[in-house]
Amino acid sequence: MRRLFTITAAVLLLLTGTSPSFSSSAREASHRHHRGHHQYLVWSRFDDFETGTARLVITRRGRVVPLTHPPAGTQDIDPRISPDGRSILYERDLPDTSQAWIIGIDGRGEHQLDLGCSAPCAGTNTPSWMPDGRNILYDRVSGPFNSNGDAASANLWKFDLRTHRNTRFSYAGLNPTTEETYPTFAPAGYLIVLHGRQDGHSAIFRERLNGTHPRQITPWALDADLPRVSSARTGPGHDLIVFETYGHGAPPGLGHGQQVSTVPATCGSLARCTRKIRYLTQSPLPAEDFNPAWSPNSRSIVYVHFTSSPPTVQGDIWTMGWNGQHKHPASQDDRFEFRPAWGGVR
Repeated sequence: MRRLFTITAAVLLLLTGTSPSFSSSAREASHRHHRGHHQYLVWSRFDDFETGTARLVITRRGRVVPLTHPPAGTQDIDPRISPDGRSILYERDLPDTSQAWIIGIDGRGEHQLDLGCSAPCAGTNTPSWMPDGRNILYDRVSGPFNSNGDAASANLWKFDLRTHRNTRFSYAGLNPTTEETYPTFAPAGYLIVLHGRQDGHSAIFRERLNGTHPRQITPWALDADLPRVSSARTGPGHDLIVFETYGHGAPPGLGHGQQVSTVPATCGSLARCTRKIRYLTQSPLPAEDFNPAWSPNSRSIVYVHFTSSPPTVQGDIWTMGWNGQHKHPASQDDRFEFRPAWGGVR
């Protein structure tokens, strides 16, 4: 089962084996909208890597500007855009806990959601919107923690933004040592989630809208992570899940690192689903690609292109077509950038 926090400066040090050093030059390229003037990108950016301070930034009028205002040593990560495109949920990681926060795309109304997290609850991770825009799901992490830092449980809970009612969402038959997280909903009426085992392996599952009848889609050995199911009702991205392979780092000797991939959510058996996995990025080491998310029309994907050539570590925001073609940088900066989301105002 996963630890309480999902990304810290220490995690990136483990990826690179060295302290980061960035070049002094930077180039911002604002995202080219595919349709209309109401689409935007939002992602996390380390303001100060040494102290571990990361904020959300957003594309606005052709520029990339700060969106959230975290205290020093705090990371704002995992932005999730509301169904109407006007609000953003995100996770705020503090030194000793994680919280769910919300902010408008105009930068107003930034505040913490009170999810009633008190002992044994230790943190609230990955807040995500339900299709109605009124309820959210989040990963409620509860102690005690073992010597490896693993929580006793990490299950999905449902929170009503109007009534503030909190109820458990993960089904009762879920193994107590299995984490359920990163939920996204498909227009066809099903739910995609990530299950994490205590041995560190993870896999994507498809469930009914009420969180029951899980069906495994990716093999445990692939360590799929950060799944996002397409919101398209038609078109080439329809019913596709985009995800990253080897979410905790590719095993030694594999010959390549993390890759952005897709798999049909309706592929059937695990064996058939495994055969239908399509690898969209194949950057040669030391480069890797991860943290994918769909565009509003699911014809494009935004992701992180990562390079590590000690003493330099770089994470930039890139976009590509749903089939892996037409890769372009959306933001290249001397600060580390990660966990993007792509939204549109209705």
